[in-house]
Amino acid sequence: MRTPYVPSRARRILCVYPRYAKSFGTFQYSYPFFGGRVRAFMPPQGLLTVAAYLPESWQVRFVDENARAATTRDFQWADAVFVSGMHIQRAHINDVIARAHAQGRPVAAGGPSPSGCPEYYPDADMLHLGELGDGTDRLLEYLDTHDGRRDTWKFASQNFRAVAGATSIYHAPRWVPALLFTGVIVWQLVAALFFGWAFVSSVMAGRLAWAPIHAAFATALALWAAFMITDEICKQYDTQSSHVSLFTAQLLTLVSLHLLPS
Repeated sequence: MRTPYVPSRARRILCVYPRYAKSFGTFQYSYPFFGGRVRAFMPPQGLLTVAAYLPESWQVRFVDENARAATTRDFQWADAVFVSGMHIQRAHINDVIARAHAQGRPVAAGGPSPSGCPEYYPDADMLHLGELGDGTDRLLEYLDTHDGRRDTWKFASQNFRAVAGATSIYHAPRWVPALLFTGVIVWQLVAALFFGWAFVSSVMAGRLAWAPIHAAFATALALWAAFMITDEICKQYDTQSSHVSLFTAQLLTLVSLHLLPS
């Protein structure tokens, strides 16, 4: 079944189904038993249904990122991007939105997660909530009659977007992610100043100046530890491994400095 809406011009729609985050419920750890033949545990039927519903005159390109990632050329080809998924794919949905925006392409997000918790996706240009129907036709009409994205204030850092998305699960006021993000910047600045102090002190003393070195590493390690705790509180399991790796790397660096000959 196709939409009854009759478009006035041709459009190119990129449908991107995001990767599943690794978990027990998505079975990634069992895939190697199938000799590389299995890369995802279920087909993206919802987004495929939407793709089949689009006007016949519109070109559609479908990318399941469990099989291969959407490329920059894919995003540049499209006039608009559709993305869908479940809560387990939340981080990757937001990643698709960010990559589409980097190429100036508007994004419509729908499916179980955006319909259940639209506040998780504040950067989506359009939200398709609920099942296929009249709302879908209105979305197609909008894409038919509008070009590109609406003019919005652009914030360069993807880290702020990550903080806003992480805190949204607790329906935090808008000032909370701004405060947390500012705190992280100040914390990193203090750590950088401590590392600078440790470097200058060591050069002037002609040996390792342990007091400023310990202060610098304590500040940096405390930051990564705070990130790991926040990952658990806000259920940001995709970023947790990166923070664990950074914490471990800095701790090993400190241990290595102590093992250096005097």
